[in-house]
Amino acid sequence: MHSLERRLITALVSIGVVLTLGTVGYVVIEGWNWWDSLWMLVITLTTVGYGEVHPLSHPGRLYTILVLMVGVAVLTYGVSFMTAFMVEGRLHDYLRRRRMKRSIARMRNHTIICGAGRTGLHVIGELQKTKAQYVVIEADHAIAENLKARDVPVIQGDASHEDALREAGIAQAGGLVTCLTADADNLFVVLTAKGLNPKLRVVARYVDERSAEKLRRAGANAVVSPNAIGGLRMASEALRPAVVSFLDVMLRSSKATLRVEEAGIREGSKLAHKRLIDCRIAEATGLLVLALRNKEGEYAFNPPATTALTPGHTLIVMGEIDGVKKLKALAGETV
Repeated sequence: MHSLERRLITALVSIGVVLTLGTVGYVVIEGWNWWDSLWMLVITLTTVGYGEVHPLSHPGRLYTILVLMVGVAVLTYGVSFMTAFMVEGRLHDYLRRRRMKRSIARMRNHTIICGAGRTGLHVIGELQKTKAQYVVIEADHAIAENLKARDVPVIQGDASHEDALREAGIAQAGGLVTCLTADADNLFVVLTAKGLNPKLRVVARYVDERSAEKLRRAGANAVVSPNAIGGLRMASEALRPAVVSFLDVMLRSSKATLRVEEAGIREGSKLAHKRLIDCRIAEATGLLVLALRNKEGEYAFNPPATTALTPGHTLIVMGEIDGVKKLKALAGETV
């Protein structure tokens, strides 16, 4: 629980305890009814100067002195804290964090991003463009606060700790991307994440080539080296500039979000057990079918129109994100 939340709860509980015990005290000591006891407590704590509800006995006056000494101090602390809480804008931040926690708790099949450094920010940007659900876990307070100010769902904490991963909804997540600076940290995140959700698809960043196999053995489904990707990009710029230019336009276009995406065929879906030509994918979604992957992981590029789609097949398509969502709905995937 956040420290601000603990202080707010402490203040509210303290006021509630004073009101409850103070009222009970007058009921027990003076034998008054609950309403008269509560009224006596309120006028005592607020020091409004009204007279006694009923004449007080000697023990009752001693009890009133105790109520004044303890109750007024607690009440002053509670009221002053809540006033500062609202005036200083903390209430807005608190409510924003509560909304974010509720939003994260409702997510299903989302992606958890561990680390919002240089690599992590690019991952966040891509997920935002493709309108995918995601949660960020970031240890650095300044970075986490900056992300919160941009309405990015973020949890400040150590991604290798089970508590942070559980708060990010790892049990309901579909994937995890760990892009921390150190390979050892990414390795520990993979081990922890796979222990909490063995079905999770994990993508891990690495720098040292020797770490790649270790990450795979730990449970990473895919490992990525930013240095290797950068080298391939530079080689492609030299050898096939037109292709690279096309991909840049596709990825960075402000008019439409074009991507190469995938959709798995599910049993009972509208596409299952139909021929590709009968599915009329281009007309229904505006997507171009590039390839088909079968259950064995083999690819058929530019599959014939007579190809039958069966559960377990995966369509590789290119087009706008809205069209991809339509295709996944037709294929029976959770959108």
